Amino acid sequence: MAKKGQHSAAPQMLGYMYQAHFALYTLLQETDEEATVIIEGLDDIELKNTQGKKLQQLKSHIKKGAKLTDKSSDLWKTLRIWSTALKQKKWKPATTKLTLITTATAATGSIASLLRNDDKRDPDKALEKLLEVAANIKNEELGDALAAFNGLTTRQKNQLVRAIVLVDRAPAIDKLEQHIIDMLKLGRLTDKVQFISQSLLGWWEGKVVKQLLLNSEKSVEPHVAYAIKWIDVNNMLYEISSQYQRDNLPTQFRSEEPSEEFYDAQKGRMFVRQLQCLDVDPNQVRISIRKLYRAFNQRTIWAKEDLLVDGELLNYDRTLQEKWDEYRTKLKRKKRFFEKMHKESKCAEFGRDVLDWAEESNFPIRDTILAKDDYVTHGSYHLLADKKLPEVHWHPNFLNNLSESNEPSA
Repeated sequence: MAKKGQHSAAPQMLGYMYQAHFALYTLLQETDEEATVIIEGLDDIELKNTQGKKLQQLKSHIKKGAKLTDKSSDLWKTLRIWSTALKQKKWKPATTKLTLITTATAATGSIASLLRNDDKRDPDKALEKLLEVAANIKNEELGDALAAFNGLTTRQKNQLVRAIVLVDRAPAIDKLEQHIIDMLKLGRLTDKVQFISQSLLGWWEGKVVKQLLLNSEKSVEPHVAYAIKWIDVNNMLYEISSQYQRDNLPTQFRSEEPSEEFYDAQKGRMFVRQLQCLDVDPNQVRISIRKLYRAFNQRTIWAKEDLLVDGELLNYDRTLQEKWDEYRTKLKRKKRFFEKMHKESKCAEFGRDVLDWAEESNFPIRDTILAKDDYVTHGSYHLLADKKLPEVHWHPNFLNNLSESNEPSA
């Protein structure tokens, strides 16, 4: 861990998060169904739509009150990137918009302030001031930036400046999610929009990681780079939002895997003791632990986000108990078990049969729950089996054996 005074990776990490979240924020503002976004393409964010291309440079500052002046490294380093790309013909002035997005504020009368998209915009004056600053600035750290800018032709400098739009006072990293939430409120369930936003951001971060991995391959050419599509974001947003409709419940733990520490911590739990009475193999125990983990977390989220009606989980558990009781009652009448339950081997076999039934059944808490979300049913059965006095059990004699083991010895 970095001590005070040592180099910290926190600002860089926050910069990456800001870049990823701002890319989503940018795409959400689009109305063009053909829009796509690439992170770390030709720029921090590369947005394409039917109108052309937008290259965005992001400058996020942790400290409040940051200023963007004529000699700011943020300004000149951005100009270096765009000047170099223009010289290499990587972007076309006629169809490309360059946007410098910063949480800082452009000083009054500064070069950057003249490039805002407002009625005071004056690219000619901005270029005039740029040329003056470039001729007089004395800063070795900006040598490469000055060389890149001065290396452009007069026409290219004019094209560069006219393509630039400044967006200053952009939302900081700690405010950006709220801006995304505010955008999502339009036409959606306002009381659930925070949860919708969190789910969307979780999906988005996975898409960003996939994009960065795919585009990191050296063989990938810029024109075939993997892009995240507006239509994909819109479809996912619809899917997430639909889960929060009145009759729906979101399901997020279908593929979640518990940690090894969680598996180890279940030793001795009542539901594990029940499994061990059936002589099942260790992998079956892990499967059952995983099902309980997913169902427990899903039920917790539903309760935490106030998505359930009064008594809904209690009634659901009662339904599961009734289904379990009906099945085991019928199973006892089957020829292979009828009047044979005095044998321990048959009791264990009976228990394994009931366990298999519970882990293959699906009784959705609501009709809108998808069949592939049967982990809620399976894990809920193990939660019922985990009570101090289990409300379901697999081995027909488990409760009697448990009662006998709890009795004080004479």
